[in-house]
Amino acid sequence: MIPLGLVYFFEYLINQGLYELVYFPYIFLSHSQQYRWYQLTYQTGVLISRSSLAFIVIRKIYLMSVFQGINVIMFTLQAVFWLLPNTSGIYLVFLIIFWEGLLGGAAYVNTFHRVSEESSDREREFSLGISSLADSSAIGIA
Repeated sequence: MIPLGLVYFFEYLINQGLYELVYFPYIFLSHSQQYRWYQLTYQTGVLISRSSLAFIVIRKIYLMSVFQGINVIMFTLQAVFWLLPNTSGIYLVFLIIFWEGLLGGAAYVNTFHRVSEESSDREREFSLGISSLADSSAIGIA
């Protein structure tokens, strides 16, 4: 369950390590308000993607870890170099954060769906436990 672990490692690296550093001074939201809106935007993306399994099933879960890695790079660049314009850059950040939530939720729901579909009855419980361990360990490491 390396792809799920990577998605969660990258996701929590962004959420706990970079959100606080990506802010836009002199706009209508204070620094703390921006952080709260980042969290709400992220959770909305997670909710939508975890609810989407009936509509779309993603087989290539590894792609989500690649995209989440790209998100880490983008957030790191913004945190260090402040590349986006102060007035309109926050809207692009909200869009990327929503995308980040979509990726995380989709990786989670599709991983557990594949495990439950592809594992034999005898191995299913163990496989689900290892999958849970993968995401929890990655969160802790981040």
